[in-house]
Amino acid sequence: MRWRLPGSSMLRALRGDALSMRPKLEDVRAKISSDGYWIEHDEWRISTVTTSRIEPVDRPWREMEGSPPRYFKVTVECDGRFECLAPTLERAIEFVGIYRALVLESWREYGWASWAAKDRLEPAADEMTA
Repeated sequence: MRWRLPGSSMLRALRGDALSMRPKLEDVRAKISSDGYWIEHDEWRISTVTTSRIEPVDRPWREMEGSPPRYFKVTVECDGRFECLAPTLERAIEFVGIYRALVLESWREYGWASWAAKDRLEPAADEMTA
């Protein structure tokens, strides 16, 4: 299998989408202060919802010298799930924007979310499904 890097125009579009899809720092900080986490559900097509969440968590199971004792766990879900640990709230917000942009770009390019493929709604008989 050969990997094909996306074209520069696609990367520029993804970067622009990621910037515009970030939540506001003040809103996220306020929700984490009051509720212990920030969560947002965005229905961007009929019955297609992207759920984004940021929550503070303790250091993961393996310790790395110089790593912070607490992280922000970032989760973005829409059929699939993107997840990471960010060392700062600002970085967590950047990841939310990147993951949201990936969800939309995957839909534009490949037909995800909720589709078997861009040109068909159902999986083929030999495709594995959960």
